[in-house]
Formats: sequence, C-alpha cells, structure tokens
Amino acid sequence: MASSEISSLLEENKLIKDASEFSDYLEENDYSQRVQIGKYKLNTDMGPYQIAEAITK
Repeated sequence: MASSEISSLLEENKLIKDASEFSDYLEENDYSQRVQIGKYKLNTDMGPYQIAEAITK
C-alpha cells in the first residue's frame, strides 16, 4: 500500500487533516518506504511524527 493510500485512510478516519500534507511528510522524513501494513491504535491527539513512528515499527 502506497503512503498516499495510507494518508487517505488516515484522513478519512479523521486522524489527520490533510492526506497530501501527511504523505509529503512521510516522503520528506524517509518514512514512506518503511510503512508496515497492520492494525494500529492511533488517536486524534497524535501528531504526524507519532503516527509515522507508529506505522513504521
């Protein structure tokens, strides 16, 4: 699954405000190639860094 697809899912679930911006964040900070498919406990209090760290472990 591409980082843009993941970003869209996060936006649809109201975990992030802007899918495009988050996708860019993943690319710029070298997270996009390390995203792991799975189930995660995320919440709206998490920022981009916290979400990126959670989905790349």
